[in-house]
Amino acid sequence: MFISIRNWTKKKFGEIYQEVVTGLWECYGAVSRTYFSQRVRCFTEWAEKISLLSVIADKIVRIRKNINAFSIR
Repeated sequence: MFISIRNWTKKKFGEIYQEVVTGLWECYGAVSRTYFSQRVRCFTEWAEKISLLSVIADKIVRIRKNINAFSIR
């Protein structure tokens, strides 16, 4: 998912590339499932607040909906 978002934002939306990629990468740096879930939730809320384009926002929402598939077990 990270690579997909990175490729979309880097090629088409360079101005928001760094913010989106940094925020998403910080989610994966969480030390536990709880922190990971919290970071994804905050990242999703941030993405909704700044009104990202649907192409990017949909992928971020998909991470939140499928959080168990992306977290460490």
